[in-house]
Amino acid sequence: MPQLDQTHVLVENAIVVWDAITRPDVRDDGSKSHKLKVVIPPGSQDAQLVEAMAAQCLQESKWKGVMPNGGNFAINQVQPGEFNNMYNGGYVINPSTNRLPDIFDESGNRLDPMQYGNLLYGGQVVSVIVHCWDYDNKSKGIATGLDGVRIHTSLNAPQQQFGGGGYDAASAFGNQGQQQNGGQNFNQGQQQNGGQNFNQGQQQNGGQNFNQGQQQNGGQNFNQGANPGQQQTMQQGGQQQNGGQNFNQGQQQNGGQPMQQANNFLPNQQ
Repeated sequence: MPQLDQTHVLVENAIVVWDAITRPDVRDDGSKSHKLKVVIPPGSQDAQLVEAMAAQCLQESKWKGVMPNGGNFAINQVQPGEFNNMYNGGYVINPSTNRLPDIFDESGNRLDPMQYGNLLYGGQVVSVIVHCWDYDNKSKGIATGLDGVRIHTSLNAPQQQFGGGGYDAASAFGNQGQQQNGGQNFNQGQQQNGGQNFNQGQQQNGGQNFNQGQQQNGGQNFNQGANPGQQQTMQQGGQQQNGGQNFNQGQQQNGGQPMQQANNFLPNQQ
Protein backbone atom coordinates (compact mmCIF):
# COMPACT_ATOMS: atom_id res chain seq x y z
CA MET A 1 0.00 0.00 0.00
CA PRO A 2 1.80 3.15 -1.20
CA GLN A 3 -0.46 5.34 0.98
CA LEU A 4 0.96 4.52 4.41
CA ASP A 5 -1.25 6.98 6.29
CA GLN A 6 -2.77 10.42 5.78
CA THR A 7 0.60 12.16 5.76
CA HIS A 8 3.05 9.57 4.37
CA VAL A 9 3.39 7.97 0.94
CA LEU A 10 5.63 5.08 -0.10
CA VAL A 11 7.01 5.78 -3.58
CA GLU A 12 8.06 2.51 -5.21
CA ASN A 13 10.73 1.97 -7.89
CA ALA A 14 11.92 5.54 -8.16
CA ILE A 15 15.19 6.31 -9.97
CA VAL A 16 17.95 8.25 -8.22
CA VAL A 17 19.08 11.28 -10.22
CA TRP A 18 21.05 13.05 -7.46
CA ASP A 19 22.47 11.76 -4.19
CA ALA A 20 22.89 14.30 -1.40
CA ILE A 21 22.70 11.73 1.38
CA THR A 22 26.33 10.68 1.21
CA ARG A 23 27.23 14.24 0.13
CA PRO A 24 24.79 16.43 2.09
CA ASP A 25 24.20 20.12 1.43
CA VAL A 26 25.63 22.44 4.08
CA ARG A 27 23.52 25.44 5.06
CA ASP A 28 24.82 28.88 6.02
CA ASP A 29 24.55 28.01 9.72
CA GLY A 30 26.63 24.85 9.24
CA SER A 31 23.76 22.40 9.54
CA LYS A 32 23.34 19.66 6.94
CA SER A 33 20.47 18.77 4.67
CA HIS A 34 20.37 15.18 3.39
CA LYS A 35 18.48 14.84 0.12
CA LEU A 36 17.74 12.17 -2.45
CA LYS A 37 16.38 13.51 -5.72
CA VAL A 38 14.42 10.84 -7.55
CA VAL A 39 12.22 10.44 -10.60
CA ILE A 40 8.89 8.65 -10.27
CA PRO A 41 8.44 6.64 -13.49
CA PRO A 42 5.72 7.61 -15.98
CA GLY A 43 2.38 5.97 -15.26
CA SER A 44 3.08 5.39 -11.56
CA GLN A 45 0.11 6.08 -9.30
CA ASP A 46 2.56 7.06 -6.57
CA ALA A 47 3.06 10.42 -8.30
CA GLN A 48 -0.67 11.12 -7.99
CA LEU A 49 -0.57 10.25 -4.29
CA VAL A 50 2.36 12.60 -3.65
CA GLU A 51 0.64 15.37 -5.60
CA ALA A 52 -2.58 14.92 -3.62
CA MET A 53 -0.65 14.93 -0.34
CA ALA A 54 1.19 18.11 -1.37
CA ALA A 55 -2.09 19.78 -2.34
CA GLN A 56 -3.54 18.92 1.07
CA CYS A 57 -0.46 20.37 2.75
CA LEU A 58 -0.86 23.57 0.75
CA GLN A 59 -4.53 23.75 1.73
CA GLU A 60 -3.61 23.49 5.42
CA SER A 61 -0.81 26.06 5.16
CA LYS A 62 -1.10 29.81 5.72
CA TRP A 63 -1.60 30.20 1.97
CA LYS A 64 -4.91 28.30 2.18
CA GLY A 65 -4.50 26.31 -1.00
CA VAL A 66 -3.09 29.07 -3.22
CA MET A 67 0.57 28.88 -4.19
CA PRO A 68 2.40 32.12 -3.31
CA ASN A 69 4.14 34.07 -6.04
CA GLY A 70 7.49 32.47 -6.77
CA GLY A 71 6.64 29.48 -4.63
CA ASN A 72 7.94 25.95 -5.22
CA PHE A 73 5.73 22.90 -5.32
CA ALA A 74 6.69 19.50 -3.92
CA ILE A 75 6.44 17.55 -7.18
CA ASN A 76 7.09 18.56 -10.78
CA GLN A 77 6.95 16.90 -14.15
CA VAL A 78 10.25 16.04 -15.80
CA GLN A 79 11.03 18.66 -18.45
CA PRO A 80 12.23 17.89 -22.00
CA GLY A 81 16.00 17.60 -22.00
CA GLU A 82 16.22 16.75 -18.28
CA PHE A 83 18.13 13.64 -17.20
CA ASN A 84 19.32 12.82 -20.72
CA ASN A 85 15.68 12.57 -21.89
CA MET A 86 15.47 9.17 -20.21
CA TYR A 87 12.39 9.78 -18.06
CA ASN A 88 10.07 11.97 -20.13
CA GLY A 89 6.57 11.82 -18.67
CA GLY A 90 7.85 11.08 -15.18
CA TYR A 91 7.73 13.24 -12.07
CA VAL A 92 10.63 14.46 -9.95
CA ILE A 93 10.72 14.98 -6.18
CA ASN A 94 13.61 16.05 -3.97
CA PRO A 95 12.81 14.89 -0.42
CA SER A 96 15.14 16.02 2.36
CA THR A 97 15.82 15.52 6.05
CA ASN A 98 18.01 17.18 8.66
CA ARG A 99 19.34 13.83 9.84
CA LEU A 100 20.68 10.71 8.16
CA PRO A 101 17.61 8.81 6.96
CA ASP A 102 17.06 5.14 7.72
CA ILE A 103 18.21 3.08 4.75
CA PHE A 104 17.38 -0.60 4.21
CA ASP A 105 18.16 -3.38 1.78
CA GLU A 106 15.48 -5.47 0.07
CA SER A 107 15.45 -7.96 2.95
CA GLY A 108 14.61 -5.25 5.48
CA ASN A 109 18.09 -5.03 6.99
CA ARG A 110 19.16 -1.57 8.11
CA LEU A 111 22.35 -0.44 6.36
CA ASP A 112 25.03 1.79 7.81
CA PRO A 113 26.79 4.49 5.74
CA MET A 114 29.74 2.21 4.97
CA GLN A 115 27.35 -0.36 3.48
CA TYR A 116 25.16 1.91 1.37
CA GLY A 117 27.79 4.51 0.40
CA ASN A 118 28.53 2.92 -2.98
CA LEU A 119 24.93 1.86 -3.61
CA LEU A 120 23.44 5.35 -4.01
CA TYR A 121 24.24 6.55 -7.51
CA GLY A 122 22.53 8.06 -10.52
CA GLY A 123 20.28 5.38 -12.05
CA GLN A 124 19.87 3.30 -8.89
CA VAL A 125 16.33 2.08 -8.17
CA VAL A 126 14.95 2.87 -4.71
CA SER A 127 11.72 3.13 -2.77
CA VAL A 128 11.29 6.17 -0.54
CA ILE A 129 8.87 7.17 2.21
CA VAL A 130 7.97 10.86 1.99
CA HIS A 131 5.74 13.43 3.66
CA CYS A 132 5.05 17.10 2.84
CA TRP A 133 5.62 20.34 4.72
CA ASP A 134 5.36 24.05 4.00
CA TYR A 135 8.22 26.54 4.38
CA ASP A 136 8.73 30.27 4.12
CA ASN A 137 12.30 31.54 4.57
CA LYS A 138 14.69 32.51 1.78
CA SER A 139 12.30 30.70 -0.54
CA LYS A 140 8.81 29.38 0.05
CA GLY A 141 6.40 26.69 -0.98
CA ILE A 142 5.65 23.02 -0.31
CA ALA A 143 8.48 20.50 0.02
CA THR A 144 8.79 16.75 0.52
CA GLY A 145 10.47 15.29 3.59
CA LEU A 146 12.45 12.05 3.49
CA ASP A 147 11.58 9.39 6.09
CA GLY A 148 13.26 6.26 4.75
CA VAL A 149 14.91 4.59 1.77
CA ARG A 150 15.01 1.02 0.45
CA ILE A 151 17.66 0.19 -2.16
CA HIS A 152 16.77 -2.37 -4.85
CA THR A 153 20.21 -3.81 -5.50
CA SER A 154 18.85 -7.02 -7.06
CA LEU A 155 17.79 -5.05 -10.15
CA ASN A 156 21.46 -4.27 -10.94
CA ALA A 157 20.49 -0.87 -12.31
CA PRO A 158 23.29 0.60 -14.47
CA GLN A 159 24.91 3.80 -13.30
CA GLN A 160 23.89 6.92 -15.21
CA GLN A 161 25.58 10.29 -15.59
CA PHE A 162 23.19 13.23 -15.42
CA GLY A 163 24.18 16.82 -16.14
CA GLY A 164 27.76 17.90 -16.82
CA GLY A 165 29.36 20.25 -19.28
CA GLY A 166 28.81 18.12 -22.36
CA TYR A 167 32.48 17.37 -23.14
CA ASP A 168 33.63 13.75 -23.14
CA ALA A 169 36.35 13.95 -20.49
CA ALA A 170 37.11 10.24 -20.88
CA SER A 171 38.48 10.93 -24.35
CA ALA A 172 41.10 13.18 -22.78
CA PHE A 173 41.74 11.55 -19.41
CA GLY A 174 40.62 7.95 -19.90
CA ASN A 175 43.08 5.07 -19.55
CA GLN A 176 43.42 3.59 -23.01
CA GLY A 177 46.25 1.17 -22.19
CA GLN A 178 48.55 2.54 -24.90
CA GLN A 179 48.66 6.27 -25.45
CA GLN A 180 49.97 7.94 -28.56
CA ASN A 181 50.28 11.70 -28.58
CA GLY A 182 52.31 12.83 -31.54
CA GLY A 183 55.42 11.21 -30.18
CA GLN A 184 55.33 12.66 -26.69
CA ASN A 185 53.83 11.29 -23.49
CA PHE A 186 54.03 13.39 -20.35
CA ASN A 187 53.91 11.71 -16.94
CA GLN A 188 53.51 14.82 -14.82
CA GLY A 189 53.49 15.15 -11.06
CA GLN A 190 54.48 12.89 -8.24
CA GLN A 191 53.61 9.28 -7.52
CA GLN A 192 53.99 7.80 -4.07
CA ASN A 193 53.94 4.04 -3.65
CA GLY A 194 55.89 3.29 -0.48
CA GLY A 195 58.91 4.97 -1.98
CA GLN A 196 58.68 3.28 -5.37
CA ASN A 197 57.67 4.74 -8.69
CA PHE A 198 56.55 2.23 -11.30
CA ASN A 199 56.00 3.12 -14.93
CA GLN A 200 53.59 0.32 -15.80
CA GLY A 201 52.56 -0.75 -19.25
CA GLN A 202 53.92 0.01 -22.71
CA GLN A 203 53.88 3.50 -24.17
CA GLN A 204 54.84 4.06 -27.74
CA ASN A 205 55.43 7.69 -28.42
CA GLY A 206 57.85 8.07 -31.24
CA GLY A 207 60.57 6.73 -28.98
CA GLN A 208 60.36 9.43 -26.34
CA ASN A 209 59.04 9.14 -22.79
CA PHE A 210 59.14 12.21 -20.57
CA ASN A 211 59.00 11.69 -16.81
CA GLN A 212 58.41 15.15 -15.38
CA GLY A 213 58.38 15.95 -11.68
CA GLN A 214 60.47 15.01 -8.71
CA GLN A 215 60.29 11.94 -6.49
CA GLN A 216 62.47 11.65 -3.45
CA ASN A 217 63.04 8.24 -1.97
CA GLY A 218 65.73 8.35 0.68
CA GLY A 219 67.78 10.68 -1.49
CA GLN A 220 67.62 8.38 -4.53
CA ASN A 221 65.61 8.77 -7.70
CA PHE A 222 65.03 5.66 -9.80
CA ASN A 223 63.88 5.93 -13.38
CA GLN A 224 62.80 2.33 -13.82
CA GLY A 225 61.96 0.76 -17.13
CA ALA A 226 63.03 1.68 -20.62
CA ASN A 227 60.98 2.38 -23.71
CA PRO A 228 62.03 1.76 -27.32
CA GLY A 229 64.11 4.61 -28.52
CA GLN A 230 65.31 7.48 -26.45
CA GLN A 231 64.34 8.04 -22.79
CA GLN A 232 64.73 11.51 -21.39
CA THR A 233 64.31 12.59 -17.78
CA MET A 234 63.03 16.15 -17.57
CA GLN A 235 64.04 18.01 -14.43
CA GLN A 236 61.88 20.71 -12.84
CA GLY A 237 63.51 24.13 -12.91
CA GLY A 238 66.44 22.55 -14.68
CA GLN A 239 67.69 20.84 -11.50
CA GLN A 240 66.85 17.59 -9.72
CA GLN A 241 68.21 17.06 -6.23
CA ASN A 242 68.13 13.61 -4.69
CA GLY A 243 70.77 13.50 -1.97
CA GLY A 244 73.43 13.76 -4.64
CA GLN A 245 72.53 10.43 -6.28
CA ASN A 246 70.62 9.87 -9.48
CA PHE A 247 70.24 6.35 -10.83
CA ASN A 248 69.01 5.44 -14.28
CA GLN A 249 68.32 1.75 -13.88
CA GLY A 250 66.46 1.16 -17.11
CA GLN A 251 66.34 -2.33 -18.58
CA GLN A 252 64.48 -3.41 -21.67
CA GLN A 253 63.33 -6.99 -21.58
CA ASN A 254 60.45 -9.15 -22.81
CA GLY A 255 59.99 -7.53 -26.19
CA GLY A 256 60.47 -3.96 -25.11
CA GLN A 257 58.27 -3.94 -22.01
CA PRO A 258 59.66 -2.20 -18.94
CA MET A 259 60.69 -4.50 -16.13
CA GLN A 260 59.41 -3.67 -12.64
CA GLN A 261 62.01 -3.86 -9.86
CA ALA A 262 59.88 -4.96 -6.93
CA ASN A 263 62.65 -5.40 -4.38
CA ASN A 264 63.67 -1.75 -4.26
CA PHE A 265 61.91 -0.45 -1.13
CA LEU A 266 63.11 2.99 -0.08
CA PRO A 267 61.84 5.29 2.70
CA ASN A 268 59.65 8.05 1.34
CA GLN A 269 60.83 11.43 2.55
CA GLN A 270 58.04 13.52 1.03
